[in-house]
Amino acid sequence: MSSIGKVQEGVVADAQQGRSLAIDVDRGLTIAFMILVNDGMDASHTFSQLQHSVWNGMTLTDMVFPNFLFLMGSSVVFAMRRPFREKTPRATIFCRAARRALILFMIGLLINVFPTFGWTTMRYFGVLQRIAICYFVAVLFYVHARSFVSIAVTSFGLLLLYWVLLCMMPLPGLGLPGTEVPLLDIHDNLANWLDQACVSLTQTLFHTGRLHHGFRDPEGLLSTIPSVATTLFGLLAGLVMQEKNDREKVWRLLCLGGVTFLAGAGWSFLFPLNKNLWTSSYALVCAGASFLFLAGCVELFDIRRIQGRFRLAQAVCGGAVIFGSNAIFAYVFSELGHALMTTLVVHEGTFPVTLWQWSYDHGFGMFGAGKIASLGWALTYVGLCFVLNLLLWRRRIFLKI
Repeated sequence: MSSIGKVQEGVVADAQQGRSLAIDVDRGLTIAFMILVNDGMDASHTFSQLQHSVWNGMTLTDMVFPNFLFLMGSSVVFAMRRPFREKTPRATIFCRAARRALILFMIGLLINVFPTFGWTTMRYFGVLQRIAICYFVAVLFYVHARSFVSIAVTSFGLLLLYWVLLCMMPLPGLGLPGTEVPLLDIHDNLANWLDQACVSLTQTLFHTGRLHHGFRDPEGLLSTIPSVATTLFGLLAGLVMQEKNDREKVWRLLCLGGVTFLAGAGWSFLFPLNKNLWTSSYALVCAGASFLFLAGCVELFDIRRIQGRFRLAQAVCGGAVIFGSNAIFAYVFSELGHALMTTLVVHEGTFPVTLWQWSYDHGFGMFGAGKIASLGWALTYVGLCFVLNLLLWRRRIFLKI
């Protein structure tokens, strides 16, 4: 039996244990797309929708990371069922969550310094660091408040707070946004100011710290507030996914998706969509899209079960489950591999080039340095990460943190 076919048997067993196939497929597709958009060539050779927006506005790529946080929030609800059923003490749950968050945070730091391990240029903000913080906050909140209304009110409250901070709080030394300072200026905004202040402090005290773009960081301190809200929206989806009636799940997810998406789109006229700042309108639009996409996965894979009728659907379903089975491992491997290949230098004639560029030039680049070639290279890298996950899955190795 093929690996994809075996996945179907595993999926049935997981479903009997209370797992959600829709969430597993969604997670696998998300991590695959995250690797795809991170590992193409330079911007001039990449399709616009496979790049992050430079500032205001959104692309398809900008929705990937929020969807991962959203699914992480959904998974917290499923993961907490056993501790609640066994009446595990809250202190034990918090210690486990803190341990996992700390490990994720440290792995994020490792990615940021690999392979040079330079202390003075270490970036302590990052994707895994944000995942760690959002995960820990989600667990803390869910353990204390499992009410749908409480979670929803808190999520919107965080987004309102962030709006007030960015748009109504005077920027130190410059003035009020929208009057003395342009609203959401790429250089002068409260999020940038706070991140720069943090790096200045750590450089003074510990001689370390840098921002991803020099003067700003897309995973900075203040923008963690709305990203937590994104994760809490995932908690709402997780609560909905506890419904036994699949049709009811789809209906509620569609309603939540429509409301949040429209709310974010409307708010964007006052508070522009911006992934770098994770604006409140952006968080709502992405949460809306995540609700809707999850509803589609429930409809297709849980209700209609198209994976049992179409070979393509079976391949997508099985491949996504395999990819999502060790999602963090796949992401970490992709980042470390990319960092290593962009650091190692190959001397071709008198011109040194990175191993990453050399591999591309002697592969897909031989057919022309175009967008299709860059996409082919990125897909190949995704395929390599998938093969490693497949090997782990065949041996039933699931790397848990």
